Amino acid sequence: MHIHYLMVNKNHTGLRIEVAENFSKKLIGWMNRKPVVDEGLMLFSCNSIHTFFMRFNIDVVFLNARNQVVKILPCFTPWKVIPPVLRAINVLELPAGKAQEHSIAVGDTLTLTPLTKQAHASLSPHEEAEMRSAFSGTGYAQGPSAPSAD
Repeated sequence: MHIHYLMVNKNHTGLRIEVAENFSKKLIGWMNRKPVVDEGLMLFSCNSIHTFFMRFNIDVVFLNARNQVVKILPCFTPWKVIPPVLRAINVLELPAGKAQEHSIAVGDTLTLTPLTKQAHASLSPHEEAEMRSAFSGTGYAQGPSAPSAD
């Protein structure tokens, strides 16, 4: 599990974002989890989601190839399906109300940054390689030494 902070238009939100780095983690997502508060879930290479078996409402933020918000579905309820969203290639799931609380709007640019240099330094070489692979070509920051996604 890789944890990052979410930035909106280069402004820190304080939200911790988990990256679902494989198919099974994308499929399971937040199913059967207790409600979260200041966390989010990033699904790369995804433009459609379901909320089956979820216990709480979420804000769903769809991103294009430049990490810009193309669509927001606030307070999306459990037991529904969102069909594919045109131009979207990634999805960010947030607790209901967080998109509005952090003023996330269509056209905004979202960026993920490592939790801390200390947390990044504690990764094993294998975890480091997985993280860099997961972010390669996404435009998201790949670690403390990576250039920002301006």
